[in-house]
This record gives sequence, C-alpha cells and structure tokens, in this order.
Amino acid sequence: YHLIGKDILTTHAVYWPILLKALDIDMPRTIFAHGWWMVAEQKMGKSLGNAIDPSMLLKTIGADRLRYYLIRDMVVGQDANYSLSGLVSRLNNDLSNDLGNMVARVTNMVSAYFDGILPAPSGEPDSETLRLQDIIQNLHTEVLEKVELMKLHEALEILNSSIRAANKYIEITQPWQLAKEGNREFLATVLFTATQLLAKVGILLEPVIPRKSRELLDTLGYSGEISISALSKDVIVPPNSKITKPPSLFPRLNLKELERELGVGIKIEAEKPKHPEGIITIDQLFKAKLVVGQIVSARKAPNADKLLLLDVDIGTEHRNLVAGLAKWYTPEELEGKKIVVVSNLQPAKIRGYESRGMLLAADDGKTVSVLTVDKDVRPGSKIR
Repeated sequence: YHLIGKDILTTHAVYWPILLKALDIDMPRTIFAHGWWMVAEQKMGKSLGNAIDPSMLLKTIGADRLRYYLIRDMVVGQDANYSLSGLVSRLNNDLSNDLGNMVARVTNMVSAYFDGILPAPSGEPDSETLRLQDIIQNLHTEVLEKVELMKLHEALEILNSSIRAANKYIEITQPWQLAKEGNREFLATVLFTATQLLAKVGILLEPVIPRKSRELLDTLGYSGEISISALSKDVIVPPNSKITKPPSLFPRLNLKELERELGVGIKIEAEKPKHPEGIITIDQLFKAKLVVGQIVSARKAPNADKLLLLDVDIGTEHRNLVAGLAKWYTPEELEGKKIVVVSNLQPAKIRGYESRGMLLAADDGKTVSVLTVDKDVRPGSKIR
C-alpha cells in the first residue's frame, strides 16, 4: 500500500511508479489517497487562521488519544471535519465510557471477589456467555479484514461494538449479584470471559494506542507478544494470572478546561466570514502591488524563441522583465507602451534571465493581449 494526500495524487500515482519501474523496484499494488482535515467545512490553512497545531493537542490529551480520534473519525479517501467538541465527545464516549469503564469493572471485581487472581471458568456457559465468546472468536478476523480494505474507522467501530457488547454482558449477568448469592462458578466464568475480550481488544488496539494498550494488557497480567499470532489463541490471559487495579486509563476530558489549556491558538474564529470557494477578500487582492510601467526597450532573448527581454520604467526605478510574448508582439510594438506591472513579486530566473516583476496580459486561448492604460499617467502610478 502507498498512502498519500489527495492533493498530490499525480506525483505519486504517475511519476513515482515510473521511477520505481525504472529502478526495478516493486511498485505499490494499491494507492490510497486520504482526504483533508477540515474545520467548519473549510480546508485548514494558516492564511485562513484555522490551522490546528497538533503539538498543542499532544501536550493536553496525549499521542494515543489523538491517534485514536484521527483514525476513528476519518474515512480514508474522504475529508473529515475537526472540532474540539467532537474530539472530546468521541474520546469520552469510546475510550472513557466504554473501554475505560469495562476495564475498571472487570479488574475491580476480580480484585474484590478473587483477590486479584483471574479464576478459571467452570460449568456450562449460558447463552449470553456463548454469545460473547462468539464475538471474541471472530473479532480479530473481522477487524483485520477492515484493515486490509483500509477501512480503519470501521475496524475501530467493530472493536468499540465488542466493548459495548461486553458491558451489556456484565449488565445482564450481574456479577455483583452472583457474588452476593455465592454463585462463584458462574461468577468466575463471567469475569474470565470478559477478561479474554479485553485482552484481544488490547492487542488489536496496539497499533492505534500503543502506550495505553500496553498498560491495559499489563493490568490484565498479559506479558506475551503483541502479534497477530497471539490473537488466534483460544485463551489469551490464562487462569491464575495476576490482575491489578489500574488508575483510570482514560480520564474523561472536560471541554471547557481543554479550551483553557489549549488557549486561543487552537480555537477557530467562527465569527470570521466564510467566503465561497475561489473568492478572495479585498485585503488579499491588495497584497499584489500593481503599478503602471512604461516599456523603454524590448529585445528578443537569445536561445529562447518565445521570450522577450523588457526594460520597464516603474517610476522609482527601471526593472528587467522577462515575458513570453514573442509569438504575439515584436519588440518594436511593445516599446513605449504603458502596461500593468506586479512590482512586489520575488525575482525569478527564466531560462537564465532574471525577471523582477510580471506584466499582466489577457489570454483567450487564441491570442494574447497586453493590458495597457488608456490615458497618459506617469510610470509608477498605483493601480487600485
């Protein structure tokens, strides 16, 4: 797989494979172009004032939670819309409420009812246990199929759905009531089964939240390898493993506190007016400094049939301009004309000749016409 941004598709889908082929290197079998992260349905950009600095988020929520949000909320190949409230909602719901709550439930009950030692299951499993065991057995196959298809958001949704199923399993079987009634055999089966699901989820989440995944697995007493081969085992965390009560894996995020911590650098100025695609403001227009220039002399560029070398008076100084006008004008036709010049462009080299500005011309696809002023204004006059 070759994963790229959608705005550089030609470079990576045309030129890059040609280079690989020329070097006799295997080309990618599949090229995935991911979308943009948008803010308020707009593409991010420094000029728009809506760019998000990920380093600020890293300091406040950590790399694991940021990675989870980015993968969970973007469909590969489509644009995704960022908002701080959406980030907080996603992380609190998926990680704090669902996964974090399930981990706390299981580890607390194993500690309370079995002195922190994972019990072995016993007796015949009931229908709810069989249903959860079926989810556990098929979980890694379903997740890996989505990963192969680059449907990463769906892979995380499958994992989250399994956690919700496990929480529901706990609600239905009510281990606390089993403990109260002294039904330790079924209590052991419930906690053992729930622990196996958490372990499998922990291994599958490792590429997304590597640090928290390791913390989760350590809590469950799993010290084995984190690999695909480990997922095929019937029992991931064996009986008699030491279960510990961890501090909260995913403390809930508070939106207002997070806004204060991040400061103005992360906030989007919603009051800024939105402009349709391609529309610029008057301030953006006047970033280009347009002045009247008079062509003092013109000549053909040696060894460049399409170029003319112009000496242009812009009032304060003379500028050398290089223009691709040789097909449309002779040097004599241009001399003396008063034209429109972009005077604040960075100098550029064109076929070895320095150009310190650019003249404006109209092009309808058939002919080119230099823009001129129709009255006798002096060189250097501002155009506005």
